[in-house]
Amino acid sequence: MKKATVLLIVFLLLTVLLQAKEKLYVFNNFVVLVGDATPSTETFTIEAPINAKLEWQNFLATGLPRETQIAYKRKDDLESLYKKNLRKNIRFRFSWGEEKELYLISTTPVLKDMKSGAIYYKPEGYPIFPETEFSSVDKFILHFPKSPESRIFYSYVITNGGWNASYMIRFDEVSMITGYMSLNLDFDPGQRECYVVAADIPEPNINQVVRGLYKAEALNFAASPEGKSPDFIFYRLPVIPLEGGAKIAFLSEEITPIKRYVYRPSFLGSFTGVSIDYEIKNLPFDLPAGTVQLFDGDRYSGFTSITTHVKGEVLNLTNVAKSLEVTAKSKDAFIGKSYNALKYRRVYILKNTDSESHEVTISDVLPLGTIKYVLYVNGIEKELKINEGGDFEVTITVPDKGEVTITLEYSVPKS
Repeated sequence: MKKATVLLIVFLLLTVLLQAKEKLYVFNNFVVLVGDATPSTETFTIEAPINAKLEWQNFLATGLPRETQIAYKRKDDLESLYKKNLRKNIRFRFSWGEEKELYLISTTPVLKDMKSGAIYYKPEGYPIFPETEFSSVDKFILHFPKSPESRIFYSYVITNGGWNASYMIRFDEVSMITGYMSLNLDFDPGQRECYVVAADIPEPNINQVVRGLYKAEALNFAASPEGKSPDFIFYRLPVIPLEGGAKIAFLSEEITPIKRYVYRPSFLGSFTGVSIDYEIKNLPFDLPAGTVQLFDGDRYSGFTSITTHVKGEVLNLTNVAKSLEVTAKSKDAFIGKSYNALKYRRVYILKNTDSESHEVTISDVLPLGTIKYVLYVNGIEKELKINEGGDFEVTITVPDKGEVTITLEYSVPKS
């Protein structure tokens, strides 16, 4: 595995050269920074990336001696600079251009001219802080009772970063899928190695996410473009991403999709286009969750979304578009009763205006508790299998310029 970036950390009290390895794991709505180091003194400082937003409670570490104290220091702003210079002389440049040396009485700010005794309360202008140290990043300062005997591992969550996947699938003589990672990092990642993570998890319960990333599978994956653990799929970025938005193509592969016409009845009584679905069996690659735009040649044909799929699964793209050539309508009616059951009839009519025949799958569900059912296609009885939940599928061949009537009679117990 490639070694992550080596950072030089300068301590204020003890100047020590340390090697800290840090990686960024970019989830959909947050980023986890994981690092390890071997401190050689009793004080160790960890600097967050520039402009990173985080909560100090997110910080966790392993390998720390007992009684280690962790201090969190926010980056400097105007208020913190006033606090650093409280009861000291600073320079202040007034809005009319005059500059004076004044004594800082309060961080409000309230300033005093020690020569004239004049008090300035929230004057218009800006302060000048001579010989004041300024920190542009948040810091975690670890105070050990003694130097650690081995490496420490630490992690925290950055909230202003994330990514999502989007795809374009083009159906043609040679069908292709192209995948894009859209990264949004509102902080400077520096030279840290960066991975995006596909995982069907919500925005974190912080402790669970960090514990998962400490697993050996998650930290010691091979230095290949992709890595897996039982819980996460990793994609190592080939380049260091820039601060802000970036889009990176991570997938471009041939696929063999199967086009399906599927009718999911709405029982409105009027003809509507059946759904066009696509199926890709035995996926040869992993697909993170994302949005999908579909093109039939050069023609835009639909939009859908997918959940995370791993290699070897079947990818079903449902309700991508509505067919213009193949339409259907249906109705469901009460037809009678016996001493112990109510009888119903569903009628599906499939119509094909195309010059070629098409197979259409009816995907429907019967009420739970259905006790008897029989299916007829153009008046001829056909076998039908109903799943435990009452759902079923039946595939019908609709001839070119033709029409097929399917009748399903069923009974449910009287309540």
